[in-house]
Amino acid sequence: ALGALVERVTRAHQAGRTVAIHCVTRAELVFTAAALREAGAVGGDRIEHASIAPPDATARALAEALAGAVPQREFRPAAACAALASGAADWLLLEADGSVVEEAPRWDQAALLSGAFHPLHAGHLALAKAAAALLQRRVVFELAVVNADKAAIGLAEAQRRAAQFAGRAPLVLSRVPLFTAKAARFPGAVFIVGMDTAARLAAPRFYGGSRAAMLQALAAVARNGGSFLVAGRRIGGRYRTLADLLPALPAELRGLFRELPEHSFRCDLSSTELRARGAPRTAP
Repeated sequence: ALGALVERVTRAHQAGRTVAIHCVTRAELVFTAAALREAGAVGGDRIEHASIAPPDATARALAEALAGAVPQREFRPAAACAALASGAADWLLLEADGSVVEEAPRWDQAALLSGAFHPLHAGHLALAKAAAALLQRRVVFELAVVNADKAAIGLAEAQRRAAQFAGRAPLVLSRVPLFTAKAARFPGAVFIVGMDTAARLAAPRFYGGSRAAMLQALAAVARNGGSFLVAGRRIGGRYRTLADLLPALPAELRGLFRELPEHSFRCDLSSTELRARGAPRTAP
């Protein structure tokens, strides 16, 4: 009954939680829209799988008109996704509405925020917002299904993580684990990284102990027009910023790195900590 659903949504909101309601028919959309309207939708409430409901403009308009509720497009395997999974393609761009972008965008007008997003959390979204404001570029998240220092992500898990971005932000799924290769695939892009990642980029031990190999890799990024925007991060009990990294770099490569000021963004939250605490798997 409608009253029961309204009561459940209200209790969830009072407990500080958002709701996610699956709707695959017109009747379910209208019913859910009525319940959220009466209970009062809040930011983070989601109407999931609405993309597989019958295409009814009235039902979708009802859902989308509710302040805060996000009708979620479902991430579904298609020819492009199958090509990525098989290795025939090395990247796939999804818009926030779930549509696949067929043509490569102007990467020199974009910034890429790479991560595992396990889970996506408020810190990731805040970082993207701060970076977009500073750079005056569109920020696209990137989930690499093949990673340099972690196990590969299977198609089913990639779909689950990609679904977190529905209604929130564009996402690239890629098979490009290293920044040297990313710079070649996404020429001109700014790569948004945390201080921990930036420190690894400038550490010879991650290049077989060779400082020359490290410098060669960073020079390759520069040749493709790439650069890095570095957000501070708490490491070893201390908040570290780009100022801690620059002395390790020769002067000619320091221009590759730009600091995201702490007053623009700071978040000491991590996906690892969220998983350890058993927190919700998606951002509010």
